[in-house]
Parts: sequence; C-alpha cells; structure tokens
Amino acid sequence: MQLRTRVSDGDRDMAVQRLQQAFADGRLGYGSATIVLPRGASANADGVRTEWGRVTCEAPGRPRPGAPHVLVTGTIPYGRLRIRVSRRWLSR
Repeated sequence: MQLRTRVSDGDRDMAVQRLQQAFADGRLGYGSATIVLPRGASANADGVRTEWGRVTCEAPGRPRPGAPHVLVTGTIPYGRLRIRVSRRWLSR
C-alpha cells in the first residue's frame, strides 16, 4: 500500500489531533487497509475511486467544530478500505 499524507511522519496520532483537517491520498491494489481515527473525528471518503474494491466508512461524514476531519482520496482497484473511529479511551 502506498499512502501519502500531509501529516508529519513522526507521530501521526498527535499530529492529527492538533490539525483541524488532514488529507490522505493512497493507492491500495490488493488486500485491505484500516484507517483508525481518534474519538470525535470525522472522515470523507467520497474521493476514493474503486473498481472491484470496497470502501466502508464508519466515521461520521460531517466535520464537527473543533474536531479533526480527514479527507481520503485515492484508488482501490481490488482492495478493501475501512475507516473507523477508535474504540478505546485514550488516557493521554
């Protein structure tokens, strides 16, 4: 899987929490990938093109004030992409 982001490569969790909006662009040929967002975050995966692939977005689609929002774009010829919100409480 190739993934290009506009978020720093150092600590992606902390970087996403500080940003209001993040962009993820990738190409997934075969197999599957999961993007896990922090609680309260939202995502828009309308920019992902699929052929035989599938995109499942369990995160809210509308951005909420003060919460991070991720725009996902790219191509998935035969793979599967799942976007979800973290199920565990972060103690940080």
